Amino acid sequence: MNWSLKEKMAKTGEEIQSKLDEKEENVNNLKKQMENKTKCFEELQQENKVLKKKITAESKKTSIYEGKVNKLQLEMENMNKQHKEAVDIYQKEIETRKVNEKKLNEQVEKMRLLYEEAAVIQRETDIRCQHKITEMVALMEKHKNEYDKMVEEKDAELRVYKIKQQKQLSSERALENELSCLKRELSSLKEQLKAEIEEKENLVKEHSRNMIPESEKKH
Repeated sequence: MNWSLKEKMAKTGEEIQSKLDEKEENVNNLKKQMENKTKCFEELQQENKVLKKKITAESKKTSIYEGKVNKLQLEMENMNKQHKEAVDIYQKEIETRKVNEKKLNEQVEKMRLLYEEAAVIQRETDIRCQHKITEMVALMEKHKNEYDKMVEEKDAELRVYKIKQQKQLSSERALENELSCLKRELSSLKEQLKAEIEEKENLVKEHSRNMIPESEKKH
């Protein structure tokens, strides 16, 4: 009985020791796991810090990008507004052009009708003028001989008039030459008369000086 109890106690002690060893091994494993987890936690904390810094930087970038996006959005809104205003202006211009084009087409149609009417009037006028010209040509052919005779008579009268005019011009030139000769002779006579008068005046003066009384000579 004693040996059996000792064996049981020994066996129980071994079991307990084995369990304690197993527990201790488990504790050691847990410690290693805790150390590994602590190390991982520290690494995660470090990565978290780095990520926070990155997130802060990215947040700043995001704010900048949001500002740019807002600015671009405002610009797009302004551009859309300007585009809408430009489209409205173009539409108004198109409507105005359509109205003007319609008016112009109406004017063109009126001008076309007036042109066709004028063309008809012109054709009728040409026909009447052609008839009138034909009548005048016939009349001129009818009176051609009389007209030629009248022209010959007028030419003869003109030749006679030219001959008379030529004679008159010759007579006028002869009279002008004669008058010029008379003028030259008259001028020469005037010069001679003037010389004779001066000569006679000089003789009278000389004679007067010679006729001084004797009493004046004695004094």
